[in-house]
Amino acid sequence: MKMMIVLVFAAAVSVTACSADADPTSGCSTRLWYERPASRWTDALPIGNGRMGAMVYSGVERERLQFNEYTLWTDKPRSYVRKDAVKALPEIRRLVAQRKKAEAARLANETFLADPPRESAYQPCGDLKIALNGVKAFSDYRRELDLGTAVVRSSFTAGGVRFERETFTPYHRPALIVHRITADKPGAVAGTVRLTTPHMNRTNRSAGTVLGLDGVVGKDGVRFSIRASVAVSGAHAKTLLENGALKVSGADALEIRVTAATNAKDWKTLAGDPAADAVAALARDADVSFRDLKTAHTAAHAKLFNRVSLRLPPADDAWKLPTDCRLERNLTSGDPDFAALVFNYGRYGTAISGRRGSATTRATSTPR
Repeated sequence: MKMMIVLVFAAAVSVTACSADADPTSGCSTRLWYERPASRWTDALPIGNGRMGAMVYSGVERERLQFNEYTLWTDKPRSYVRKDAVKALPEIRRLVAQRKKAEAARLANETFLADPPRESAYQPCGDLKIALNGVKAFSDYRRELDLGTAVVRSSFTAGGVRFERETFTPYHRPALIVHRITADKPGAVAGTVRLTTPHMNRTNRSAGTVLGLDGVVGKDGVRFSIRASVAVSGAHAKTLLENGALKVSGADALEIRVTAATNAKDWKTLAGDPAADAVAALARDADVSFRDLKTAHTAAHAKLFNRVSLRLPPADDAWKLPTDCRLERNLTSGDPDFAALVFNYGRYGTAISGRRGSATTRATSTPR
């Protein structure tokens, strides 16, 4: 999952005011946290499970999860092997030995390197967008990524109601992204849920409480299907599908499960049925509760993440500072445990990008 792999720790920085409101028991070296929503992609927090990944913005009035699926590329599956490339190898070696680097490079480009020379481009899949009603003015905001559980959380107070969000990609169900919103007052969750995609060749497939988009990359490339099931709870909760978006009112909680699939069956062919695969992925765990999905996910992630532990002495007030402020201060003063946080964030990025037995570790699965 290249989107996850290319993340750099310094990119998780946004400009915010520092404060001293945090839980001193929180792990300084295993938690990233901030006092403002992400305003751009590089400020969002990453989740992933080897097949699907997302950048979570943790907005207040408008939440956004930009997600991808590991087989969505431009062009079509192909072999990049250049015919008879080996025949040119002796001459390329001879030129290199004679220090004729320019001639060697030109010959290698013409006769030896991949055909075509550049790979297809990895693509974003879509966006889950949630607009909440009545939350423009807010306070007590916090968003965080717990590296030990691979769960993104955010919370804030608006209109006298405390809202909380949790987002994760189940370790054992790599085709899912799970997002849940709760409020501490009954019926306070209301708003609109929609799916979008940057790909222009698309068709809306929403029906009932399931949002859907089918699309194609380019004019005749990889076909993909996105499905998002929306479930509400509460005595007065209601949903209404209107113009491809689902309106929610009177809910105590709102849970969304997103999946995506493509017709890339393997690295050779586009013979899959993405719509059927997406529908099946949602149905597979439809009866499994949010709590059970989260419990299984965090346990599986912890088993991997907790293989290594690195702790260094933090600055005295390190726990008080959001991560962006710690980073800024670390440029001019000492905070050894900040290095442990960077180290753990790197391990986290590796863990969510590909795992043993996951789709990304099976080389024959990925189209190039």
